[in-house]
Amino acid sequence: MHLSELFIYPVKGLGGIAVSQFAVTERGPAHDRRWMIVNDKGRFVSQREQAQLALLQCEMQGEEIVVRRKGCPEFLARLPRVLAEGALIETKIWKNKVKARVADEVSNAAISDFLGKDSRFVYMPDHSHRIVDPKYAPEIELVSFADGFPYLVIGQSSLDDLNVRLRERGQVPVPMDRFRPNLVVAGGAPNEEFTWAELRIGAVDFEGRKPCSRCVVTTVDQTTGEKGREPLRTLARYLMRDRKIYFGENLIVTGEGTIRIGDAVTVQRRKDWQ
Repeated sequence: MHLSELFIYPVKGLGGIAVSQFAVTERGPAHDRRWMIVNDKGRFVSQREQAQLALLQCEMQGEEIVVRRKGCPEFLARLPRVLAEGALIETKIWKNKVKARVADEVSNAAISDFLGKDSRFVYMPDHSHRIVDPKYAPEIELVSFADGFPYLVIGQSSLDDLNVRLRERGQVPVPMDRFRPNLVVAGGAPNEEFTWAELRIGAVDFEGRKPCSRCVVTTVDQTTGEKGREPLRTLARYLMRDRKIYFGENLIVTGEGTIRIGDAVTVQRRKDWQ
């Protein structure tokens, strides 16, 4: 097996960037989800309630993250990769409260206009610590503004298998971007990633901690921003456990380094998944 695709998502909820390599950090890939959007109460905003966020794309330009509407040359906002100064506010993502720096007024006005409500871009500085659920990482692991874990891996064969099932039901196949992985692995059996307890990618070690439970974001077309009913309906037919639907495996990293497309993926220990 080997890495076939890599993605980072500089701003939570916005379009991802395909990359050929990234530096591995405890919180996730370098520059992954260190930015997010919050409402006037400081609570995170995602495609769950604002599906039109799918229409916004990020692009790395030097030390900036350029945000623009997909297909439009004009930029909506320009954010620094690292926001070193600025007002700190308390933000809320799921059950976590995190201190974050607020972006400039121009960028915040632009995202407010786009969403039609008071919103702000916020950045997680290094001194703000958000931890992975201790139930799955009792040794205290950090995470960015990702939903719950620093890394998400999906096997290409898992998506291929899902799309066969969608076609059999007369539904349209879906691309990998519906699931927003960081790592895509070629080779192996469909949904094999659920059984990966310890794995090495290139020269970096990871641990699989929990299958990824899926939500309505997977039903949002990342090109049009429109919601449907698939692929959740089809996934529920064969990957539902305890009333939750799973697809992909959440990882933490136990080493350091850089991983690249083409790196070998070796499973060193497996676990049960039923």
